[in-house]
Amino acid sequence: MLADGLATLLSTLDAFRPAFTRPGFDNLVVIFIGWVLTNGPHAVTQALVVTGIPGRRHHEAFHRFFSRGTWIPDQVGHLLFDKVIAKLVGPEAAIRAVVDDTLATKKGPEVFGIGSHLDPVRSTKAFRVFAFGHVWVVLAVVVSVPFSQRPWALPVLFRLYRNKKECKKKGARYRKKTELAREMIAILASWATERRFEIAADSAYC
Repeated sequence: MLADGLATLLSTLDAFRPAFTRPGFDNLVVIFIGWVLTNGPHAVTQALVVTGIPGRRHHEAFHRFFSRGTWIPDQVGHLLFDKVIAKLVGPEAAIRAVVDDTLATKKGPEVFGIGSHLDPVRSTKAFRVFAFGHVWVVLAVVVSVPFSQRPWALPVLFRLYRNKKECKKKGARYRKKTELAREMIAILASWATERRFEIAADSAYC
């Protein structure tokens, strides 16, 4: 049963092959299988342990898949978008999408793009909580799937938000979350210029 499920997932994964080199796609398959099978923290190292690959290849090759790989995340998102729209959204229906940001807490002096950000989950109107980590602005396509009564949001584009302090420290141009969202919405619209889009966001993006 598990083997059949993995075979189905891998056949779906093949749709993303054009976005990768041959070695890069092979690394993607290993990481993907590890993430599916692991019950522990969903980190690269843990995913590799589950697959048993560390005894045959050094783990650094898989970490470089994210830090130095030649693949472009937007291209992967485009391939996912095309597949989702073809399967789950009618040709006359509007394409619904949502945009929001999320905090992923992380620590470490060598972590790229890390900064101090407001934690909206733990904060209240009277008490604000800050945490170190990454803030990702994410754009997702909303679809209905046959196995669920509620709609699902499938991320297709994302951008790392870097606060003013971190950008100044690294000499990078500061970009607001709304600017990142607008860029992604423009990219999404360019993928299906003949379709109608409906975008939802909270008041911070209005």
